[in-house]
Amino acid sequence: MGRPSGQPTFHLSVWNFLRHRVTLPLKERTDYDFKQVLNMKFLRRKAGAERFLIIQLRQLGDVVLTTALARILKEERPGCFVGFLTEEPSYELLKGSPYIDELYLHRRKDSFFNEAKLIFKLRKRRFNAVFDTMSNPTSAIITYLTGAPRRIGYDTTIRRSAYTDAVPRSDGYVVDVKRTLLERYGIKSEWNRPELFLSEEEKSWAEEIKRTLAANAGTTRLFTIDATHKHRYRRWTIDGYAELSKMLSSRYDAAPLALWGPGEEWVVKELAEKSGGAVAVAPQTTVRKMAALIEAADFHIGNCSAPRHIAVAVGTPTFIIPGTSQISWLHPDEEHDIDPFAPPCAECGNKCGGDERKCMLERTAEEIAPYAYRWGDKLFGN
Repeated sequence: MGRPSGQPTFHLSVWNFLRHRVTLPLKERTDYDFKQVLNMKFLRRKAGAERFLIIQLRQLGDVVLTTALARILKEERPGCFVGFLTEEPSYELLKGSPYIDELYLHRRKDSFFNEAKLIFKLRKRRFNAVFDTMSNPTSAIITYLTGAPRRIGYDTTIRRSAYTDAVPRSDGYVVDVKRTLLERYGIKSEWNRPELFLSEEEKSWAEEIKRTLAANAGTTRLFTIDATHKHRYRRWTIDGYAELSKMLSSRYDAAPLALWGPGEEWVVKELAEKSGGAVAVAPQTTVRKMAALIEAADFHIGNCSAPRHIAVAVGTPTFIIPGTSQISWLHPDEEHDIDPFAPPCAECGNKCGGDERKCMLERTAEEIAPYAYRWGDKLFGN
């Protein structure tokens, strides 16, 4: 169907727009809102602006920690374009970040056709540099196939051949280690806090739950508990959490709320039962609503798992029972602390099987409480 006579005609494709290949002067283009075009994220890239891609496919906590790099890039390279490649559920959690211009979704075990479409899309972006903070076989292959002139990842076995710059892993807080990839590109920053950005609707939903639970408990404070973990050797006992939760609830006048994800409901139900009903069970949530509950809380306790990193990202203080987890997961700010007990097997790499996890089974709430009190008293002035 032809265009009605009297109306101006010009090409609207992205390519032609960027090349300024239009058929009429700007003043005559009255039938198209150019502000809308200019506000599109992928068109905001100025000619010559640097374009960066961050790759962290999984795990959820690692993805959250990697968000700090997006902010660093935006602040140290004003006007740059930042893309972020990840998988679900991290993809949903990263939405809304002002430091990420475009999110790309990688699906595990996807078809060859869809994988090729993703690679083609990434190649079209013509990134100046790709930072592979995961550096596993899949992420290394994707990094190589982007065709970026600078491909920066960790110096790990044969995968180093996918990178133009293979950086040795250093020690320290995980975000500080990830920053070394940016430093290889010449970008330096002291920023090391991950960040998540939730909607006002999500925040309001969580605040309402907090008000209800706190009112039922006769208090104004709330703390969240993560008693779950996919690995048994990093999961403290339910009995321990039940007892410690009651102790912290009494000392800081706060209502405890147990978080859970798919397949973990049995853990929190048992925790609520063993606490004598003192611990409430969170409703089934999305990962973003779980983050909103953590943000609404006054503090968070739990195992070394994704919720601890989400808490750091939304500004909620944490106290963690890490078991065999390394100190490198602990954010250096004083509002974050851990049970300092170091089990003898922590550094040997032996992942305990069956019930041979004495570091978690034999550690009691009474032993941990003094360290939790020392941390909590600084926060709440007890």
